[in-house]
Amino acid sequence: MQFLLSIPTTQSITLLSLLASHILLTNHFHHHNLKMAAVVADQALDNSNVSSIKSLAESQALNSVPSAYAFNINPNDEADPNDPEFAIPIVDMSLLTSGSPDERVKLIRDLVKICEEWGFFIAINHGVPESLMKEMIDACHGFFSLSDEEKKEFKSGNDVLEMFKYGTSYNLALDKVLLWRDFFKVRTHPEFYSLYKPASFSEISLEFSRRSREVALEITRAISESLGLEPDRPGPEIFIPESNFQNWALKPDYIYNTMNMDRGLQMLAGNYYPPCPQPEHAIGIPHHTDHGLVTLLIQNEMNGLQVEHNGKWLTVNGPKNGFFVNLADQMQILTNGKYKSVMHRATVNNKATRISIAIPHGPSVDTIIAPAPELCKREGQAPKYLAMNYKEYIQLQQIYFSTSVITLSVKMAAVAQALENSNVSSIKSLAESQALNSVPSAYAFNINPNDEADPNDPEFAIPIVDMSLLTSGSPAQRAQIVHDLVKICQEWGFFIAINHGVPESLMKAMIDACHGFFSLPDEEKKEFKSGNDVLEMFKYGTSYNLALDKVLLWRDFFKVRTHPEFYSLYKPASFSEVSLEFSQRSREVALEITRAISESLGLEPDYIYNKMNMDRGLQMLAGNYYPPCPEPEHAIGIPHHTDHGLVTLLIQNEMNGLQVEHNGKWLTVNGPKNGFFVNLADQMQILTNGKYKSVMHRATVNNKATRISIAIPHGPSVDTIIAPAAELCERQGQAPKYLAMNYKEYIQLQQSGKNYMKSTFDHIRT
Repeated sequence: MQFLLSIPTTQSITLLSLLASHILLTNHFHHHNLKMAAVVADQALDNSNVSSIKSLAESQALNSVPSAYAFNINPNDEADPNDPEFAIPIVDMSLLTSGSPDERVKLIRDLVKICEEWGFFIAINHGVPESLMKEMIDACHGFFSLSDEEKKEFKSGNDVLEMFKYGTSYNLALDKVLLWRDFFKVRTHPEFYSLYKPASFSEISLEFSRRSREVALEITRAISESLGLEPDRPGPEIFIPESNFQNWALKPDYIYNTMNMDRGLQMLAGNYYPPCPQPEHAIGIPHHTDHGLVTLLIQNEMNGLQVEHNGKWLTVNGPKNGFFVNLADQMQILTNGKYKSVMHRATVNNKATRISIAIPHGPSVDTIIAPAPELCKREGQAPKYLAMNYKEYIQLQQIYFSTSVITLSVKMAAVAQALENSNVSSIKSLAESQALNSVPSAYAFNINPNDEADPNDPEFAIPIVDMSLLTSGSPAQRAQIVHDLVKICQEWGFFIAINHGVPESLMKAMIDACHGFFSLPDEEKKEFKSGNDVLEMFKYGTSYNLALDKVLLWRDFFKVRTHPEFYSLYKPASFSEVSLEFSQRSREVALEITRAISESLGLEPDYIYNKMNMDRGLQMLAGNYYPPCPEPEHAIGIPHHTDHGLVTLLIQNEMNGLQVEHNGKWLTVNGPKNGFFVNLADQMQILTNGKYKSVMHRATVNNKATRISIAIPHGPSVDTIIAPAAELCERQGQAPKYLAMNYKEYIQLQQSGKNYMKSTFDHIRT
């Protein structure tokens, strides 16, 4: 594939994988519903026998919206454009660039109200020639008029930061609804890239991107002034009495500098909305906010953009040569909520094709965005949003899309504040404080005792698997165990492995080594703190989950990667030697289990090992410390979740606390002292196309003694593409229920927390 790289606007930069230091996401989230929706969407598109919405719309037989695209718009939610309440603000840019000082001051004052109440306006007299804007629209039309085969040359992955991408997009958060649009996106800053077809595209898009960038930067300067932040230019000081501005010295060009806009991310996004036979039953782009600072948009003569204002949807109709300007999420975060990131969407029509071109402008991808401390201090407000790396924010936004990620950021800030207010750096320290006689409100979590199973009920008798019958039993004994595994994996997804060959003394030594680590002073344990990436060599924390509505978890933890490379904590001194031996021996058990599961599926014993590239498979060692809790019924160790890998082994000290879900009840697991608790995980359910179960489980706490558990998750290699086994689908006569996905990408989606504490499998069963 060729692409045109032209005129680097700044030196190439490395996209830093900085993670917000305050965000501690727990490790187990569900997004199988996203995968299933993607499968359905792909299948619907395949069945339509088209590769673009343009082709579908041009098919002569089309007289209604295919069911996969069905989306109902409520006309009662739309605003009356003649109502003065919905008169869209107009900003005359010439008054900013060449107006008198008084004219500029008045416009800056007007911007305060516009940004607070609307987050949207139409910019006129901006200096970009109408002829250039028309040429840009024509160049986009030229691209979309290419044959589908030619446009496919520009298809790529899901990363919004790629140089360019093309597709006929759908959004998985819309419950299997395809979108009535084709699109392309090209990154134009800090490096300039371009589509290489049609021939004129590169030259036009370069000039248009540069000129529209000038407009966007002028807007950010004006917004800085409207906030009482000085621009990098001589001029009068701006005082806005109604906002109680004060005069203090700040860095010039505040937003430009703070957001590192010299290296800021800029895109050029073209959207093609062909005529739709039933526009009231389809959607171009659903409601969303943009992830950057400010977005400019132009369109051809057809309207379709709608913005939300005062609870109504208003169709935007403006001057032909105007830029539609909307503030985006980072502007709302930077202003601590003072200015509004506007919700908007794209509707379709049955008359003519609409083409729009959006030019989002954002910070540099490595910028950490947080509320401006100067504004927070002046308003006497605590930050409402947690500091976050812009690249990470973008990745979250791609998952949440039609739900503003800003809401999540608010929760992050609240939880971080709650942790800070607790004045402890570990749950162990909190539990050992003498004054503690109840659960602090930040940790409050109620468990319903009516949901718990009776352990004496035969229905809840946990399956036991004698591993010695797999490794050294007779052929008949092995065959019986493999046969039993079918029912166990289908109905439970969980069992206890006994006679597995790992010495009890080694298991005890591993528990003791973990206890030794957690007994270190908090300052020493902090040496092992790191970011959010589950693939890091090691990490330590007192974890909480931000999707739990501000509930902190009653546990401390560490995680160490032990395969394909072996890493270890270096404190206490004995830890490394013990964990190496334990990791190797438990891996042998896990691989024997995967061989038996392969056989239970009618596959070759090494099928899973080979298919999942387990010679390079990801293996972790995760230690959890649950100290006594004064009110165990009002706290949680780890909330209900499934694991992301193939199979997880777990051991614990003498205290119980693991609960698994079976037949709608929660069962506390109590097994032989030397047994491994074994649960199947997400990739096993995906590989078996739902035949075998990734079990939901959680960790409860008690008021008697500390519980220590050690989980050893085993998964595919991180670069493996996991999909339902073709052999099983063919044998069962089933279509794949899950979309093929890279394991590393799956883990990253799981860390997002989108579906934490929700049984995602309930959403995907058909």
